[in-house]
Amino acid sequence: LGDAALAPLVVYAQREEEFDVHVLDHFADHQMHAIVVIDNCDRVRHRQLAERLPRGSNLRLVTIGDETTTSEAATPFYRLDDMEPGELRSILGENYFPTISQHHIALAADNSGGSVRLALTFAERMMRMGETELANITTRSDMVDILKLTVPVGIPFVVASLLALLRRVGWE
Repeated sequence: LGDAALAPLVVYAQREEEFDVHVLDHFADHQMHAIVVIDNCDRVRHRQLAERLPRGSNLRLVTIGDETTTSEAATPFYRLDDMEPGELRSILGENYFPTISQHHIALAADNSGGSVRLALTFAERMMRMGETELANITTRSDMVDILKLTVPVGIPFVVASLLALLRRVGWE
């Protein structure tokens, strides 16, 4: 999706909640060609969005989610294996985070357990750090501390947990 030649053809939403479904209607009404990619989207929501697309539409819908949703979907569900640390290092270093040192890219990749999302979270956090703070990130323990910074605490944690639970049981 980072290919500049394809950029005019691709619509990307990082979260399903951020995607305005009227975009699909607009594109379909104007017979536009586009690939719509929605991250963090479960199977139920995928089906709802797919049903909005008219038959023969020039739109292609790609949703990315996890396999914990227990809904039956007519659309095939593909599970991707975890990425090897070397592959993650390459992605982070060459495509996403050229400003982070190779040492910190390796820390992000090696401590992500093969999860692209976790590696990106680590790298994004490190990008926001100042040089002095970043210089102190040297061990796995430091990476755990970075991860702790991304998890809400107190009232925001309770609210986030409640929202996740409600969504999990099917209440939107």
